[in-house]
Amino acid sequence: MKTASGALISLLASSDQFLYADLFSFTLADGTVLSFTDKDISLTVGGTLYRADQVRFDGMRYKIAIGLDVDEQTINLSYAPTDTVKGLSWAHALRAGVFDGCYLRRSRAFYTSFTAAPVGVVPLFGGRISTIDQVGRMDAQIRVKSLPLLLDTLMPRNTYQTGCIHGLYDSGCGLVKANYAINWSVTGTSTTSTFHVASWTPPLPAALAGNTEGLQIFVQGTVIFTSGQNAGVTRTIRAVANASPSAVGLVYPLDYPPLAGDTFTIYPGCDKTKATCTNRFNNLANNRSFPYTPAAETAY
Repeated sequence: MKTASGALISLLASSDQFLYADLFSFTLADGTVLSFTDKDISLTVGGTLYRADQVRFDGMRYKIAIGLDVDEQTINLSYAPTDTVKGLSWAHALRAGVFDGCYLRRSRAFYTSFTAAPVGVVPLFGGRISTIDQVGRMDAQIRVKSLPLLLDTLMPRNTYQTGCIHGLYDSGCGLVKANYAINWSVTGTSTTSTFHVASWTPPLPAALAGNTEGLQIFVQGTVIFTSGQNAGVTRTIRAVANASPSAVGLVYPLDYPPLAGDTFTIYPGCDKTKATCTNRFNNLANNRSFPYTPAAETAY
């Protein structure tokens, strides 16, 4: 059920002429909030500035229904090549995964004049970005699904399986990701799918002191570039090769090949086995794997 302030109810009941503006806010996975309006002037609502000089929206509709059906909306975004998100162009940010897990909220603010505070604000839609269908230099098309989507998960909260049910560095795992960060830089010539680093020589954080696995600790880990054309981009590590220089392969290619001297922060990965949890992270107390669970078999 939608709620409205007494002043807004009075305005809607007493007049058939009023002004309104749609407000859009993107909440990124790291907590960053980006706020925009579809009007030609920027608006301040509840202390938040909704900008009119960047992204434009089209295609979002309003739907009212009873039940728990998932509402899916297709949104067209228009932006200028000079508009940026966390230092990246919108096109680059959308392709780089900056909006993965992003929550989008649409509200409508009602006014008697855009020079005054809104009479009331009504939420219209909230959901997560599910798919980025198209990304161009100046426009993109994304799909957003409402939060009942989370109820579609067809499995119990806890499962018995050979691999640990926790995600690395989540609340169940208990490890603090920042404690495992290693700052490093690219060496030599690289491609969009593979970059090179010097042999295993970076200073290890205290959490990894004494580790003897070398670069293998980064398989299934993540890397985030902190300088160069890929700054702000995160990728999962597919494989590593100990050589001189050593090669780091990525699951998904970068937009630009890293250049020698580009800096990045790299984090160890976890294959969810009890051995890795014990030997690499010394975190067996929080391990939720069941290595002796029988493998699924089919009888003929």
